[in-house]
Amino acid sequence: MITECLVRKRNATRERIAELNSLKELRVYIEVDRSEADGHRLYSSVFVDKVKQNGEKRSRFCVAAFNDEHQLFTTAPTVKRSSLRVLIELCVKYDLKVPTRDI
Repeated sequence: MITECLVRKRNATRERIAELNSLKELRVYIEVDRSEADGHRLYSSVFVDKVKQNGEKRSRFCVAAFNDEHQLFTTAPTVKRSSLRVLIELCVKYDLKVPTRDI
């Protein structure tokens, strides 16, 4: 459905179609007809196109969930390198395990 919409609007590039296909393969989303979305939140979306320094074209599909009334947690926690170093030193000193997570 999204792909067909891109074709109708004449802005279906190879990169945009590849991005959507990749997201579908990873089961990030499923397409449903708008009439089937009753009772679910709908978000607007946009493609962000970029040309890298080597000339490669890339496209990313971005969903605008920032204005969601249910206020999802959207900030990414960060820590200074010096603070992280102190934390790791304390873990080594007290023989603690440091859990990691890749997001």
